[in-house]
Amino acid sequence: MENSSNFAKNRLAAASKTKDTARRLALVLATVSGAVLVLLAVALIDYWLILPLSARLVGTGLVAVLVGLGIRELLQSFRQPTALKDAALD
Repeated sequence: MENSSNFAKNRLAAASKTKDTARRLALVLATVSGAVLVLLAVALIDYWLILPLSARLVGTGLVAVLVGLGIRELLQSFRQPTALKDAALD
């Protein structure tokens, strides 16, 4: 009985690690794609309208805020890994 409970616990731990990895990868990809999308939008608008420096700085600040929020969420995911119960429910 001991062996089967350790086996189940090890499988749940592996599933939890896999779920964490997938969640972190999705978070990184979403952050990078959002930042690139905003950067390209500002660059395209700048190409068409030749934006003043203040508008360019606002666009750069928006990209920085998106990246900062993504990094914060990524750090939170490292601090709070998926519980075994959540992995078992999946």
